[in-house]
Amino acid sequence: MWRTVVEHWRSLEASPPGRRFQERFFRNRRRRGTPLSWRRLVKLGSGVLICLAGFFLMPAPGPGWVVFFFGAALISDEFLFVARTLDWGELRVRRLINVAETLWRRIPLAGKALLVLSGGVLGVGAVYAAYSWWFDV
Repeated sequence: MWRTVVEHWRSLEASPPGRRFQERFFRNRRRRGTPLSWRRLVKLGSGVLICLAGFFLMPAPGPGWVVFFFGAALISDEFLFVARTLDWGELRVRRLINVAETLWRRIPLAGKALLVLSGGVLGVGAVYAAYSWWFDV
């Protein structure tokens, strides 16, 4: 099973950005023999459940977005629209990361330290606010 996961990851990684999920969709479509099988239903159902779990985890500190997009990746194996949306989003996120990296390189060391400190304070504040809200402190 682990070998299959590694092979799927390598094929996804080998595809060009902006086409990864669509190529995976078409690769899976060619490989499938039956139009609807129990494995496809299980994969689709688990993708929907994982997306819902990620959606509910988004406001809390933690990996809510990662969980949500993992579920969306499972769903993209079955729906071309979801695959195209993930490819579109990947290009936008890559562009945003490149801009952030460029800006980060231009900021002096004191500015970087201030940004990291501010992020830490905001993170601790978010955890405290979630704790207070959850436990009515």
